[in-house]
Amino acid sequence: MADKLQPGLTLPDLALPDENGDMQCLSEPQGENPMILMLGRGEHCPRERQQQKEMIKLYEWCAVGFTNMVTVLPNDRHETYKLKISTPASWTYLSDVNREV
Repeated sequence: MADKLQPGLTLPDLALPDENGDMQCLSEPQGENPMILMLGRGEHCPRERQQQKEMIKLYEWCAVGFTNMVTVLPNDRHETYKLKISTPASWTYLSDVNREV
C-alpha cells in the first residue's frame, strides 16, 4: 500500500475525473464519514465487473453506517463510465489513467 494511503487516514486531495468527466478530489466523497476505497483492475477484467456487481450488496448496508464508497479504475473516463453503467452501481467511480493513486 502506498505511504499516502493508510487505513484510518483522510485521503489526500488527488484530483481525478469521475465517470462524468468532472474533476473530484479523492477526499470529497469521504467527507467526515468512513469510506471504502476500491482500487480496481479495470473495465477489461471480467472479475472486476463481477466484483463491482457484488459490491452493490455491501453498498446497500453502507448507508446504515454512514459509510461512503468510491471505485478508482486505471481506465479513461469512457471505460470507467462503461463499467459503472454495466453494474447499476450508484457510488462514485474515478478514472486514474496515470495511476496516481
